[in-house]
Amino acid sequence: MIQVNNYSWLPVDYEVTLYLGQYVPRTGQAFTTLAEMKQNGHENKSQAFDDDDRFLSIWTEPKFGIGQRAILIKTPVGNILWDCITYLDQKTTDW
Repeated sequence: MIQVNNYSWLPVDYEVTLYLGQYVPRTGQAFTTLAEMKQNGHENKSQAFDDDDRFLSIWTEPKFGIGQRAILIKTPVGNILWDCITYLDQKTTDW
């Protein structure tokens, strides 16, 4: 995101919510708990990139929030989790 001090270039009817990365439904923000997500059947799925188990794409189903996807990179000296996911459970941390 770029910090801009002069907003004269924005259309008059511009709202922050028009930017999809900052989407808020007309009903307003909604909050949940880990227990509610478990109860609603949320779980993470993963798929290897080109059948290479060192690189996993991880996402939450059913889709939640803005539907982030993380990439887990496995190496002999440690793992890297690139980006975040919306739901983190024990099954996922065991990967």
